[in-house]
Amino acid sequence: MTGRVALLNSGKTDPQDSEKLLNLYRSRVELKKAFSEAKAEKHALNKLVHERDGSVARLEQKLSQIEELLLDPEWVYPVAVHYQLRALNDRCRARVASFAEQIKRRQETRKNQAILDRWSARRSDQASSVEKELTMAAQAIQVSDQRIAEAESDYGEHPIYIRIFKRRAFKKEIARLEHAKSLLHQKELELKNALEELDNSAAPELQGLDQAAKRSINFMILSFAQQLYIQFGDDNIASLVKEAGDKSAGTIRYGNREDCQRLLEEVESRWDAIDGVTDHATALQKRAKLLTERAMFMHDDDVVPSAGSVGTLICINDGGAVSERNADLLGEDYWDLTKVFCR
Repeated sequence: MTGRVALLNSGKTDPQDSEKLLNLYRSRVELKKAFSEAKAEKHALNKLVHERDGSVARLEQKLSQIEELLLDPEWVYPVAVHYQLRALNDRCRARVASFAEQIKRRQETRKNQAILDRWSARRSDQASSVEKELTMAAQAIQVSDQRIAEAESDYGEHPIYIRIFKRRAFKKEIARLEHAKSLLHQKELELKNALEELDNSAAPELQGLDQAAKRSINFMILSFAQQLYIQFGDDNIASLVKEAGDKSAGTIRYGNREDCQRLLEEVESRWDAIDGVTDHATALQKRAKLLTERAMFMHDDDVVPSAGSVGTLICINDGGAVSERNADLLGEDYWDLTKVFCR
């Protein structure tokens, strides 16, 4: 490198050779940089391939275990029950997630629409005020024109010797009126610019939900999850459904063939009940209100209540009567509640 610098700084070196040498050096630096980037990209791709190979290996192992279970007559029916229960659990998760997304979007839309309505009303009031001032300014300009015309007419009606005598006063009055008119035109222009700025003003940026809104949403999500749980009609079935979602096939036995058949029939009968949860809007709101009244939070800025304070299942019949029993859906994280809560 020292030799290159000396060569470049030598007065005997051909300028063209120096330029070529510099270009070669720059090309070498760029090539080294490109090589380094390619090497890093290759490392990242190798890591990704390794991770995918590991994932494929785990799936193949899992498939092999399922095949072994299905070859065992004692496990054929329990495996079938397990996957039916898991499918029902996945359905419950999807229903809770869909409800959570729907209510979050509804609340955000409602809040942002309120913000836009207030902004639009305020802009409309401001525009109305500016338009009134514009009207008044236009009227004042007309009056100013009339006064100038009257002053000129009055001056012209006098005999010439009087006009000569009053010329200085007349010019001074005309100048005063013209100046006042100029100020009115300037005010009119400012008002027009202000009105144009109002017309072109951008709407306020959409804001996120505040703490109260997030808490309200979370109580509605928890209320929905409780309603879903109630639709099972049997706490044991609901527990089995959740357990199937948390554990793998072959870790749970569901009894003999007859027991498994009974469970399969139970699962089938629960599908329609789960799909009908949205028909209970009044009960959902009432339950959410009751949950809100008894909820406690670990910290003042928390939006998710402590599990123990909402660990009671609130049942509301068609007549509005309320009954309670223990079922800590939040503490046991039924249907991934903690993942869909508003944060």
